[in-house]
Amino acid sequence: MKLFIKKNREGAALISIILILTGAMLMLFLALARVAIFSISDSYEQEIAWEMREELFGCLDEVLIHLAGYSSYSTTSVTIDGATCSVSITTPQEGQRNIYLEITNGDISRGVFANISLEPFAVNSVDEQLD
Repeated sequence: MKLFIKKNREGAALISIILILTGAMLMLFLALARVAIFSISDSYEQEIAWEMREELFGCLDEVLIHLAGYSSYSTTSVTIDGATCSVSITTPQEGQRNIYLEITNGDISRGVFANISLEPFAVNSVDEQLD
């Protein structure tokens, strides 16, 4: 007497579907995790950039205060609360000054360009330079 055993293959299809869905869910989870990590990194860099902007405009204020009191003021750097800004002051024409300040922290660099008149003292323009 021969015994015939039926092989049940219905479970193989179910396992295949479960493996495909698990793989898709894993890829989706990894993509979402990657987006979250990059957004946290970008958020941190934006916070640093904003702090650098505040420090840069603090340096500009310091230079403007000195130029308002002493029109021939000249320096190559200004330090405010531990932040050091590099400074370039030029004279495009008599009675005016162009000021360029820059601050760098790692890969982030910010700059500001200002044009002022000395008599009477007035800030003609201020332009932010982003790098």
